[in-house]
Amino acid sequence: MWHTDSNEFYFGQWFKGRIYEHVSDLSPSGKRLIYRAETHRGPYKQWTAISRPPFITALTLWAGGGAWGGGGIFDSETRIRLNHGSSKSKPEDGFAVPPGVQVSTYDEWTNPKKQWPLQLTLFQRNEWAIQQAEVAAYSKGGRRAWKIETPEIRWKRRGKWILESSVVRYGGPGEPGTVRHFRMLDDDGDCRLDLGECDWADWSYDGRLLFARDGCVFDAPVSKARGPGGANERLDLRAMKFEAIASPEEARRWTGEVVGRRIK
Repeated sequence: MWHTDSNEFYFGQWFKGRIYEHVSDLSPSGKRLIYRAETHRGPYKQWTAISRPPFITALTLWAGGGAWGGGGIFDSETRIRLNHGSSKSKPEDGFAVPPGVQVSTYDEWTNPKKQWPLQLTLFQRNEWAIQQAEVAAYSKGGRRAWKIETPEIRWKRRGKWILESSVVRYGGPGEPGTVRHFRMLDDDGDCRLDLGECDWADWSYDGRLLFARDGCVFDAPVSKARGPGGANERLDLRAMKFEAIASPEEARRWTGEVVGRRIK
């Protein structure tokens, strides 16, 4: 977890599986996370949970989600829309939602013409404009695969500067599901900073450019008049190895302060 106001990082837990970040969301305070996860092991195999970052131990949990369901969105600290359809608003046995927290259904869940409609809602809420991709199916080793004919492009403006993200390909083994290329453009559409392939990039609340690439986390100042400056490496994660980490007792309660182990 990155506290961008102080540039402090806190370590939480590893996860042996897939977390679908594009249908996951932080609460406005950043104190709770709703996420879609999948392992195809154990009692649930795929599920949506709410946790206290940087930990992913479930405070409450809904099993399933299907091919295009799962995940959710925080409309406020106490109002959550769950992407599971109207029949799955009740958590699994042994889990509950605290009094005062309202869980409703995400309205677009049953629309069969949209893949990951929640992702589009989250993009729009987070001020990203989007040109959706056009893809085509083909046979690869006797199995159905997909290729990008027109890439998905997203862009997000801060003043005269535009952060652009484009999907260049679907990832292979050891890569994200989609591989993205990021760059910063000016008002005329000219590239002022090419970040190449990154895991993630976005604007910070104070106008800096934040991004992660090749196992490292960076930020770069952006002048309102002159544009981006040189990037600063804030954290190198490449030497880290898996640890089985139990969450502290505080991370298993809905309220309270949880920060994890500070690593920088």
